[in-house]
Order: sequence, then structure tokens, then C-alpha cells
Amino acid sequence: MKFLKGLVLVLLSFLLFLSLSIFGFAFMLNNTLLNPDFVVSELDELDVSALSEVLLSEQTSQEEEFGTALVNTITKLEPKLKEQLGAAIYST
Repeated sequence: MKFLKGLVLVLLSFLLFLSLSIFGFAFMLNNTLLNPDFVVSELDELDVSALSEVLLSEQTSQEEEFGTALVNTITKLEPKLKEQLGAAIYST
């Protein structure tokens, strides 16, 4: 009888562990990837123009004018694109 109680206790403990693990994972997803406020805030923190400037600075000097024009275009369009992406994220 004592062995049966121990077995049931171990089984229930294992089920509790699995349930808490699944709940923790679902809670984390709900507060990060499935939360539009979090996604939009992370999108706003992303500086695309600086990333493109770093990537284009590694190229040769022959394409320097093209790289400068591209960085300027990205800098102009970035706020508008982020706004539209934020609206699309909230709508879905």
C-alpha cells in the first residue's frame, strides 16, 4: 500500500511538473510573440538604417554613391513602414 501511494505521488508530481512547464511556455508566448504591444515596441527599437549603413560600408568604394542613396532612402521610409507594420500587427 505504501508503494502504491508513493507511485501515485510520483505520477502526480510528474503531471504537475508537465502542466507547469506547458503553462509557463504558453504564458511566455502570450506575453511576447502573441502580444502586439511587445512586437510593435521591438519593431520600433530596430534601427534598419543603421544596420544597412553598416552592411553597405563593407562594400567597395565604387558603389559608395549607391550605398549613400540607399541609406538615405531607407532612413526616409523607415518611420512610415514601421507605422504601417504596427497597424497591420494590431489589426491581426
